[in-house]
Amino acid sequence: MTVTEVPEWPKKVGVDPFYRVPIYRQRSSTFLRFSGIQRNGRHQFMVPELGMLDWYVGLRKSDTLRVVLHGAVNREKDRLPRFDRVRTSLQSEDAYIAFADPILPHSDSVGIGWYLGNSQVDPTKHILNVIRKVKSQVGAKKVLFIGGSAGGFTALRLSAAMPGSGVFAFSPQTRVSKYHGRLVRQLLDGPFDPPKITMSNFQHTFSGREDLSVIYGETETDNRIYHFQNMNDPFHLREHFEPFKATMEHLELQGIRKVGSYKSVIVDSVKGHGPPRPDEFEDHLLLAKQHIWS
Repeated sequence: MTVTEVPEWPKKVGVDPFYRVPIYRQRSSTFLRFSGIQRNGRHQFMVPELGMLDWYVGLRKSDTLRVVLHGAVNREKDRLPRFDRVRTSLQSEDAYIAFADPILPHSDSVGIGWYLGNSQVDPTKHILNVIRKVKSQVGAKKVLFIGGSAGGFTALRLSAAMPGSGVFAFSPQTRVSKYHGRLVRQLLDGPFDPPKITMSNFQHTFSGREDLSVIYGETETDNRIYHFQNMNDPFHLREHFEPFKATMEHLELQGIRKVGSYKSVIVDSVKGHGPPRPDEFEDHLLLAKQHIWS
């Protein structure tokens, strides 16, 4: 390629109207290029049989790559694709990626998808490919997954597949099928599986996607976890936090996981289910980093 030639990939296909950054079309998760582009931008590529995977990246040389996953989206108010904690992450010293859940554009009403994909395609391998490529690009030695609620579930799931990584999860679901039935059913009856799948079938067939206790119990995992649970959210405390905490403590007791690799904190935070207050988030982000890499 001569000096004046423009590389074929990535292709600039527009400008994001909200973030006012270029939109770059990449070829695939295994063919990613970052030459000749702006440091901050929205990227996307097509995942066969699933659709477009969108991600916002802040490229900067950094010791730490921060990966953020979003929770539920209000389909009447929020825009797609959804990226969480863009401003505060770009103001940090960390390199940054935020992924949008690729299943949501396939429905006008579904607002939560846990990044499960559909019955045929699990997008996590594509997401992990992007993370590894960006990690190499920015020279990061550490990867920190961050998310709350459904995003916390996905942060915990992705980190399990990336040895040496860390997780800061706040009030996450830890088993999709134990979440509010109407919202799970909305996903299963819609974009997840057009020939409607029963809940028991979903639990049996997709336990390796939807149940973190199964994922951590049946896979060798070498990550460190900081699990923040709001004490004013009794549903998540009872149905998600306590069962997962028991699983992780059992795995440590059995020597399957390193003792002390899982840390949980119960915090008097906001009323009901919601993200930590901004000052709480920053305080616990620091504590999470200290736990994970001390």
